[in-house]
Amino acid sequence: MRVLVVGPVRSYERERWIDERIVALSREDERFAAQVGEATCLRRLGDVDAARSLLRRLDARAGAETTGDLQLEWARLELETGELEAAIARLEKLVAREPRLWDAQYELATAWRRMG
Repeated sequence: MRVLVVGPVRSYERERWIDERIVALSREDERFAAQVGEATCLRRLGDVDAARSLLRRLDARAGAETTGDLQLEWARLELETGELEAAIARLEKLVAREPRLWDAQYELATAWRRMG
């Protein structure tokens, strides 16, 4: 006589799979955040081309789900390179989408002041 155990074993396997996916996704999020930080460092070191290249790759990977940090770094790069109109447009969208992102509000006010 065969006994088929469905309940606890499958439940355990499913929970384990879910836990593994959560860990994998959090590692991917951490890696993404670290790469945005790398772009920040490149920009601050004056390597604007490398920062822009990295941000483009991150943008392509994120697709429509771009993070506020990524958009903020894009705006900071645009401000630094004198692309005020592009930075303002990006920051206005970001502040509308994430009104509690205080750094974005500060950068937007700075950009408006620079525009005159």
